[in-house]
Amino acid sequence: MFSEIVTVFSDFNRYFLLAANDGDRNACIYAQTALGYLYSGPELRDLEKAFYWHTEACGNGSVESQCAIGVMYLYGLGVKQDWTNALICLSEAASRGSLYAKASLVYYYYKRKMFTNAAALANKIIYFEEDAECPSAEYLRNFQLRAKAMACFIYARCLHQGLGIKEDRERAMELYSKSIKFDAVLACRYQRMAQNDEL
Repeated sequence: MFSEIVTVFSDFNRYFLLAANDGDRNACIYAQTALGYLYSGPELRDLEKAFYWHTEACGNGSVESQCAIGVMYLYGLGVKQDWTNALICLSEAASRGSLYAKASLVYYYYKRKMFTNAAALANKIIYFEEDAECPSAEYLRNFQLRAKAMACFIYARCLHQGLGIKEDRERAMELYSKSIKFDAVLACRYQRMAQNDEL
């Protein structure tokens, strides 16, 4: 069983590498982004390679990879943590329509104690962003749900503590629940971070 999985990943890797270096711009972008995500996953985890391929894809115009690079800078994944580059990449990806980049900016603003910005952007994500339908790409839908969960939880924290916005504990509780509905794992992780004073 394990050898079959290794063979499948080797085949994926080989085909993506061929497509990434093919010269067809659109195929290159998708393959490079896919390689970035493939090397970010638990099966082939190599964050330096993930960063390399996301950088290549970003240079060719991939908004998903631009967001991924911003997240890597934000958390110091495969690259030294760099708040400035995180802000630049996430802001550009957000301006190009990435909901996950917008939610990551909410986290960035919150961590940098820019609570008014965090609350305003989180509110916009929760109440004004349209849910784009992605029936053929479930992973995109998962990123959208995670983005909504991030925004709900951080906005709830702002409301709960009156950070950058008027305190409203009742509404905060509703948003905590909504965050769990969107992505329970992320909401639990954020709750643990909040309890350990890491958020």
